Amino acid sequence: MDIIFLKDVIDENGNVKGHFYEDVVGMLNVYEASYHSVEDESILDDARIFTEKYLKEIIEKMSDKNMLSLISHALAFPLHWIPPRVESMWFIELYETRLIGMNPEVLEFAKLDYNMVQAVHQEDLKYVSSWWKETRWEKFGFARDRIVENFMWSVAENYLPHFQGRGDLTKVNAMITTIDDVYDVYGTLQELEQFTNVMNSWDANAIKELPHYMQICFLAFSNAINEMSYNVLANESVFILPYFQKAWQDLSHSYIIEARWFSSGYTPTFEEFVNNAYMSIGIMPIIKHAYVLSLTSVSEDALKRIGRAENMMRSASLIVRLTNDMGTSSDELERGDVPKSIQCYMHESGATEVEAREYIKKLIMETWKKMNKERQAIVSEFPREFLDCVTNLARMGHFMYTDGDKHGKPDMFKPYALSLFVNPIKVEP
Repeated sequence: MDIIFLKDVIDENGNVKGHFYEDVVGMLNVYEASYHSVEDESILDDARIFTEKYLKEIIEKMSDKNMLSLISHALAFPLHWIPPRVESMWFIELYETRLIGMNPEVLEFAKLDYNMVQAVHQEDLKYVSSWWKETRWEKFGFARDRIVENFMWSVAENYLPHFQGRGDLTKVNAMITTIDDVYDVYGTLQELEQFTNVMNSWDANAIKELPHYMQICFLAFSNAINEMSYNVLANESVFILPYFQKAWQDLSHSYIIEARWFSSGYTPTFEEFVNNAYMSIGIMPIIKHAYVLSLTSVSEDALKRIGRAENMMRSASLIVRLTNDMGTSSDELERGDVPKSIQCYMHESGATEVEAREYIKKLIMETWKKMNKERQAIVSEFPREFLDCVTNLARMGHFMYTDGDKHGKPDMFKPYALSLFVNPIKVEP
């Protein structure tokens, strides 16, 4: 539905015009379209509030099971906020149950396409699983062994079968998870200060002063990044290592700030937390690697251009940070971690946890509006696959952390792993 049609449907007060009121499909479409609202715009916000209320009321009277599923799913996961591959899996299953209007040929082609793409993903997963075992990081008792979950992030970033970068992106995701656990769970502050200094120098000789587990961690990590840089240099004749190094050094800097806060018992202000946490969530280095992998040709000019996407990248990172906090902050505080956005807001404002969560929920919506606007502003300057990658990472925040922590709790993620990567959709002969 484009904006011209929306103007025909919604009046200046954001209310749906009378002759559309009984059109449930039309109301559902307006609701879905409202999530594309941008900063400094209110008409779609008003439409979302109105249609959301309408849809919640109508499902109590709904007898059409297919439409009931569509509405319930949209209320839980608006289309603009869900990774495309997850939505495809869900919609194929729903479409097959449609009693009216289901086209068997379209369904068969959709299943075949899904299964062929899944086969590509299975080969990618075999590769990264082998790499993960070779690093021996899964033997770190303190670190999360989450290679399949990290692969899911790379599939969400770019699921297209022709994309060759899922292996490298999964390595990046897995290394971030492990290094995050080094800072959050295991290392002493003195060890972490030393580790941060080594990250800043990128000097393998300096690891002699580190504990054994940190030596293994840094050497495996730096070898992987050096190899990625070598491949770009050999194929594109561009020395990209400093670009990658900066992304990881920025990440380690944000980690050590949080480690110092935790060690001293300091509760940051909400602004202090957000200004650091959008980086410590680890999305920025993922995006910067994904950008290089999305380019048909790497150049110095292309690397400089990434600054034009800084605001969009920061918005996506903040969405993942805040959705993560909504789903995991209680668990992380129990295992020992710095206060998250909810606790910082409560400490600063005196709000209850319910009030703080409502504030964070509204901030997530406002950040989406900002990102929608930022994407529109730079759409002609970057590859579509890169812009989709940034958007999909924000979507993954909602998918992974709504109603819990699918990244941190394997039992929650297992059904999705089986559907996405193991079990093909049955195609009738």
